[in-house]
Order: sequence, then structure tokens, then C-alpha cells
Amino acid sequence: MKAYLQFWLIATTLLLLCVAGFNLIVDPYGLFRLVDTPGFNAVKPQAGHHGAMVKAYQVTRVKPRGLILGNSRAEVGFNPEHGAWPEEAKPVFNLALPGTGTASSLRYLRHVLADSRDTGRPPPAVVVWGIDLMDFLVDETQARPGRSPNKQDRRLLTLPDGSRNPGRPFQRIKDYGEATFTLGALIDSLETLRAQGDAHARNLTPLGFNPMRDYLGIAANEGYWALFRQRDIENLRAYLSRPKSLHDATGPSSGALDDFREVLDLCRRNNISLKLVIYPYHAHLLEILRISGHLPVFEAWKRELVHIPRRRGAPIRWRLLPAMGLQRFQ
Repeated sequence: MKAYLQFWLIATTLLLLCVAGFNLIVDPYGLFRLVDTPGFNAVKPQAGHHGAMVKAYQVTRVKPRGLILGNSRAEVGFNPEHGAWPEEAKPVFNLALPGTGTASSLRYLRHVLADSRDTGRPPPAVVVWGIDLMDFLVDETQARPGRSPNKQDRRLLTLPDGSRNPGRPFQRIKDYGEATFTLGALIDSLETLRAQGDAHARNLTPLGFNPMRDYLGIAANEGYWALFRQRDIENLRAYLSRPKSLHDATGPSSGALDDFREVLDLCRRNNISLKLVIYPYHAHLLEILRISGHLPVFEAWKRELVHIPRRRGAPIRWRLLPAMGLQRFQ
């Protein structure tokens, strides 16, 4: 019996080590980047589902001089390898996260600044922050809710209040273990190998950019009208259920506006050139804003974004970029 147990213990240990080694080399989430070989594992179809984890660690390895913040529009809209980036901003890392708001942008910016202080490197020279109306809409009858750390925050060097995060080393061990020793990681590794020959496979580049190749396949199969129709329905449902105020019951502000002010202050204190981008909303979305009654608050929101920096002594200059349909102030 003893020999039998020893055999299975050794076999199980060897199996776990083989799985861990396989996952470490294939690296389905782009967490380690020990091997990045085209045709083998360069495309990471499952990485986007773990973006909050992957980007928290990758950004500290890249040590970017240029940083992109925002939600999914920024993640797919701003390519950190585009030739338009100035030399002083390179390397650029796309730290935008789908489904997140201003609080996430603020926390990840603090994370990057804390890493700069820890390593003695200068902070980013340029931050491009994509901001979205949806993230600023609040219920004017509700007080401002408190914010407590979540799993995403535990991966960062700082807590939501800006203090150091003592639990990060333990969370890092957990994340690395889940990315190597688990059955889920093994399945994702096999999917990564399978996807290398797929021209429309999802991907997340080493610099955090999502090229949205999967949508090219969907558009080819279903047509662009189907994509627009689905998105229009989702946007209309979302805006019909959202409040129409920028200020909550706590006072003439909100959590998102406070985050906005804090990002402005952090960039000013660290001599970072902050580029604020209002996403180029499609005419369909502008019509949805009209139908849902959000067009007046949309205009008020843009005025607020101009007035807040001016009241804090930051120079504001609006520029219209016709080729991109983009409004930007800096």
C-alpha cells in the first residue's frame, strides 16, 4: 500500500509539474511572456478575459513612458505601437480595461506611479485618458457610496485610498498559480495553440492592445448592420435605465468627478502631460442620447470637463480632429 501511495504521489506531482511547465511556456494570458513565437503562442485569445490581472503585472514590466487609460473604447481604439506616438512617450502601454469607469483609471494610474517611485524610474511622460459619459451619470437622490478593495485592487501596489497594498505579494502568488497549475489554464493553453492559425482570433498584445480581429470575422459572416443593430439595442436599453444627473445627493459633485479631479492633480504633481479624449460618438449613439433624454446632460458634462481643469489652474485648449471625428482638449 505504501509503495502504491508513493507511486501516485510521484505521478501526481510530475503531472502537475508538466501541466505547469506547459502553461508557463504557452502562457495563454500573456502573463509571463517567456516565449512569444508567431505561429506557436503569439496570439492570446483568452488574455482579454483576464485583462485586469494581466495588465496589472505587465505594465510594471514594460515601464511605459506613455500610458492609455479608459474603457473598452480606449482598449481597441488606441494602438500603443502606432507611428503617431512621440519618441518621448515610448514605450506606450494600453492600460484601458473594458467595463470599467473612472475609479479603475485612477487606481491603475496610482499603481503605475507607485511602481515608478519604487524602481526610481520617472513617471510616464504622457497619459491619454478616454472618458465616457456613461461613467459620470449618477442618481441625484443617492449619497456617494464608499469604495472597498476588490480582487482587482488586490493586484495593485496601492489600495483605493492611495495607501500601500500589503496583500499584493500573496495575490500575485495566487494569480501565478491559477495561470499555471489549474485545469482552466490548461484548457486555455490548448485553445491558444489552436487559435494560432485563425485570422479572426481574439488577441491582447504585449502592450495591452486589443486589435478586435474577432469582430472582422463577425462582420464578414453577419454584416455590419447586424453589429450596429445589436449595439444600438444594447445602448438604448442602457441609457433608458440610467439617471440623468452628474451630481449626487452628497453635493455638487460625484465619485466620477472626484476621480477626474484626482487624475488631473496626480498628472500635474508628476509633470505628466495629460490628454483627455471624449470618444467620437456615432450618430446612432447621439440619437439614442436624444431619445433617452440624455442629450442635455451630455452637453452639461462636456462643459463640466472644461470648467473643472480651468478652476484648478490647468490650461485648456480644444482641438477638433476632423479625420478621426475626435474632440480633444489638453
